[in-house]
Amino acid sequence: MLAQLADLAAAQADIFITTPTNQLSLKELRRQTQLAFKQQGRSITERDHFSSPADFPVDHELERESAFKGLWVKIVD
Repeated sequence: MLAQLADLAAAQADIFITTPTNQLSLKELRRQTQLAFKQQGRSITERDHFSSPADFPVDHELERESAFKGLWVKIVD
């Protein structure tokens, strides 16, 4: 899906990518995003990153919510 996004997004677009999975760390989300855009010949810069619970309110009784994370990137080409 990231490769399709990289292919379809307009130049200079701001993109917010999120995932709720425990299976993917913020570091891995960042790596996969950079790789997908690079494979499509696009360049991005990270504007900010987000993770719960600091940036997203969560119900601590629901474990899956505590894994929510996101990246805000800008296409620079």
